[in-house]
Amino acid sequence: VLRLASTVEPASLNPMPLEGLIGEQINNLIYSGLWVYDDHGNLVPDLATAVPTFENGGISKDGLTVIVHLRHGVVWQDGAPLTAHDVVFTYKAIKNPANIVTTRTFIEPIVTVEEPNLDTVIYHLSHPAATLIMALSTMYMPILPAHLLERYSNVNHVPFDTLPTGSGPFAVVEWIHGDHLTLRRNEKYWRGPPKLRTVILKFIPNPNSVFIALRTGDVDAWIGADLGQYPELKTLSGYAIHRALQNRFASLDFNVRDPLLADVRVRRAIAAAIDRKRLIDSLIYGLGEQVDADQPRGSWAFEPNLPHEAFDPSDAAAILDSLGWRSGQDGVRQKNGKRLELQIALTPAPREVPKIAELIQSELRAVGFDASLKEYSQEKLYARAQDGGILY
Repeated sequence: VLRLASTVEPASLNPMPLEGLIGEQINNLIYSGLWVYDDHGNLVPDLATAVPTFENGGISKDGLTVIVHLRHGVVWQDGAPLTAHDVVFTYKAIKNPANIVTTRTFIEPIVTVEEPNLDTVIYHLSHPAATLIMALSTMYMPILPAHLLERYSNVNHVPFDTLPTGSGPFAVVEWIHGDHLTLRRNEKYWRGPPKLRTVILKFIPNPNSVFIALRTGDVDAWIGADLGQYPELKTLSGYAIHRALQNRFASLDFNVRDPLLADVRVRRAIAAAIDRKRLIDSLIYGLGEQVDADQPRGSWAFEPNLPHEAFDPSDAAAILDSLGWRSGQDGVRQKNGKRLELQIALTPAPREVPKIAELIQSELRAVGFDASLKEYSQEKLYARAQDGGILY
């Protein structure tokens, strides 16, 4: 039995609305995709017999056709055969505007999908798309069972969402909301049954409580541990800490529907006011690096020659001056009787997030912003709009 700690509980076990680390864990444990990332960040075949390339003929010379051949004999956890029809259904489910998904951007180049036989899928594109192969991986498009879901006009609130059937290495046994998710090994898994018999995801929202659970032996591991707890985690006996580059990033995201933030010059002033090196060194113990886009250095899409937004509070102040924002008696800038106000939404976990927000708040105030902090639970902040979420 492996007991994994998670500070986030998924809103559903349907993979389409899931994102973040918990989404990756659910996708990789319960489901399969056409291909997956190995521990070196390379795509390797999963349900497909090969990752399509120009060299192997899987991608046409004009880049407009992608052919995928599936492994024969793969079955769902209920024993039903997994075929090309399931792959085509998954694509159609994501395209269905009635379904809640995290994004459709990556599959927009797809015009049509064919299933000429049970083991072949053909994608026809409107234009060559470098991101398509990534989009068809388990991370973004776990394959869904058509024989269980095709009957529904949408799959937002169906029994599958809490007790799904996948084709991955583990199957759902029970989900006790607010406590844990129990998975058992899939004896029908095409690679063979996993050596682990059971995996239990224990939902512990408070990172301090996770640390206590590790210390008392109530959990065995914490994947994606809070960077802010690195010093405490090093004191634990009987555990090994593994540091590795991750294909993820942290960012301060702007609501550009706000007239203030719609002005790119204001956003550049904010960027210039924030000392990212100080943030990394003092709050996450050097466990990160500055990047200037949403791609880390290990990504195939990383561009090393992007303009660098340097820490320069005097430049931030000059930008705001040029826009007519003048400092008031309390240090907050004003224009036409309106204060330069911002609200930063954040979550209490990971533990370093509130500290990062406080540092950003201080640095923005130093150049004349009245920056306030508003804390939401992770479930509230990232929930779907229909469920009262803040971001979506």
